[in-house]
Amino acid sequence: MTISIVQVETNMQNAISEYLPPKAEAILKATTSQPITTTQFLILLTSLNGDPELEGLNVHLKNANDDFEDTGSEVTTVTVIEDASAFYFLVDVSPAINPTGLGFSNDDEVLFAISNPYYDNVFKDNANVDFLSDKFVRFSYRYKFDDGEYSLIAPFTQPTFIPEQDGYFLVNGVVEGTTVDNAEFPTDEEDAYRSTEVKFMENKVNKVLLNIPLPVVSNNLNSDFKITEIDILYKESDQTTIKVVESIPLTGNVFGTSPFYQYEYGSKPPFKTLPQTETTRVSDKVPVKALAQEIASNRVIYGNYQDKHTPPKFLNYRLAAESKNQLYNW
Repeated sequence: MTISIVQVETNMQNAISEYLPPKAEAILKATTSQPITTTQFLILLTSLNGDPELEGLNVHLKNANDDFEDTGSEVTTVTVIEDASAFYFLVDVSPAINPTGLGFSNDDEVLFAISNPYYDNVFKDNANVDFLSDKFVRFSYRYKFDDGEYSLIAPFTQPTFIPEQDGYFLVNGVVEGTTVDNAEFPTDEEDAYRSTEVKFMENKVNKVLLNIPLPVVSNNLNSDFKITEIDILYKESDQTTIKVVESIPLTGNVFGTSPFYQYEYGSKPPFKTLPQTETTRVSDKVPVKALAQEIASNRVIYGNYQDKHTPPKFLNYRLAAESKNQLYNW
């Protein structure tokens, strides 16, 4: 039997951040020479809070509920210009902004960001979203059979870790070539230099989708292998213990014709720890008969063993090999 892996083992997600990094907020400005249009507008650099690398980010404007709403327009080019004693960004966007029902005039706020496709408002309000922030966690699984025995533990996944800001040092308000250097928002590189800490090196993953390959389609797990439950296992990088996050009964949970079972982990702590006898199991293949046995370093070693039953001597049978008869001439 072979298992064909056609899906990734894990899908790590940040489901609580509404926007992906980088992002920036600013104030719209109109001047006599440069009015606000649906394809071009000014923002005041001293009002910029965030990363000034705006190209490729979407424009978000506030709606009647004072929430930012994605206009669907993307920043194409940004040009630094100086008017009197102030510096501005001249922002070009495409396609043209449809400002209906949105704040799109002088002194209105604008957000430049890309919406997080994994954002889940319900998950954010109910999950323990900070549980994985300081952990390197790997996952695995095992099966429980109808006789109460358990299978060996499957290989563990890679550590489910993605750093905040995806590991990038963001600029945060400093614009090269201008006198704008907002000390209130130092760059991440400067902040790390001064504090000797990289503060964003925390895990931003809070939801993990585990794709578990099954030996047969879901509907046949019990009939073919007598499996009754799937245990989702959890292991932290600085611990040797293996813990159980959840035991999933097949009935009502694992069904269908898919050769995979997808489990959604939502930043919850495990509820029990496996005994050491389970964590050190590497094989369940016990010989039928052995002429020698020895124990070395808590391992049982067999010699001159028989690993399967031979046919009984009283069975009268004959083995032969011959060419297959040709039944048809094509």
